[in-house]
Amino acid sequence: MTDTTQKHCYNAQQRPTVPCKYRAGRELGHGTYAVVKEMEHISTGQRFAGKIINKQKMSGHESSIHNELSILRQLHATLPHVLTLVDYFETPSSVYLITDLCTGGELFDHIRRRTLTPPTCVKLIRQLVQGVLSLHHSGVVHRDLKPENCLLTDAGDLVIADFGMARVVDEREKPLTSLCGTPGYMAPEMLLRVGHGKPVDMWAVGVIACFMMTGSNPFQGSGQKLALTERSLDALLNHVWSMCPGVGPYARSFISGLLQYHPSRRMTAEQALAHPWLAYYPTPDASPYVSPYASPYASPVLVGAAAASDYGVVPSIDAAMAAAQRQAKSEAQQTLALNHLLAMYFKTNTGPAAAAWMPLTPPSTPGGGSSAALYSRETSPSHVP
Repeated sequence: MTDTTQKHCYNAQQRPTVPCKYRAGRELGHGTYAVVKEMEHISTGQRFAGKIINKQKMSGHESSIHNELSILRQLHATLPHVLTLVDYFETPSSVYLITDLCTGGELFDHIRRRTLTPPTCVKLIRQLVQGVLSLHHSGVVHRDLKPENCLLTDAGDLVIADFGMARVVDEREKPLTSLCGTPGYMAPEMLLRVGHGKPVDMWAVGVIACFMMTGSNPFQGSGQKLALTERSLDALLNHVWSMCPGVGPYARSFISGLLQYHPSRRMTAEQALAHPWLAYYPTPDASPYVSPYASPYASPVLVGAAAASDYGVVPSIDAAMAAAQRQAKSEAQQTLALNHLLAMYFKTNTGPAAAAWMPLTPPSTPGGGSSAALYSRETSPSHVP
């Protein structure tokens, strides 16, 4: 261990100054606003991970810190494959979140290095779904699942981290409407801004599973833009399977069951766990990973019938998506018709006005951007390792 955190620490509730309990060691990762370091408890010698959030860099985004802290405090330490908050405090310059130590790195790095065998992929995806199921049963939707937010322990178990965009939801109430997450992992209903809930997490699981099995995220990259509709989604998946014949029928069925355009047709976490693909490869240890440390902050998340009725608001989201697609189709047809009339006019008329004319582009939606949600995809998904 090397550097020591500042001599005195201040907790988030501004209690009297107390001596710091942790010694900071090597860096495990970093982002725009925070750095993650290995932390050693000075008295016990126990090792943890410390997310050190720079207050100055986070200025204007304090709500994200408060939200992550609030969610982590509500989650039980016994939740499988979910990061546990062990401690938290402040210094004048930083906020410290002390959690489980995951020394295996990010799932993203393992995918890029092509070190995952099919049995390992199945094991990790199973653990990811188990973690999502425990969150959903606690009434929490993560909303930013991606390989960078999936950490591996030294034993190779997956743990879900980074709850800055998570929300506690009650599926009996109105769906969430804010646009958040990471491009390439955002569900169609999120991009269309017609309301969303727990199904957005299952879409992200499908994208992650596709990424792990093919080595490529079909919805992200520098290739051509694709207006994602139900038909174009089917065509895109067919293209992925044609480029990756090594992906078997069970894996295709699992991924396709999650990458459903309409959230009501998407598999729930319970249904995904029961899929035959996740039972195809036997695992030597079927017991899920749980944190060895009990969180002193965890309290029950009470959300009424959220666990019993996971997708209570989904039919209304489906209806809104259908309406948005009809509107986009109508706007596109009107634009094509107008472009045709203008083209016919300028074909028979010449002059500066004709030379300056350019085809009209589809009108924008009130929420900004094109009336159809755009995805970016790589043109040539690679084969399975």
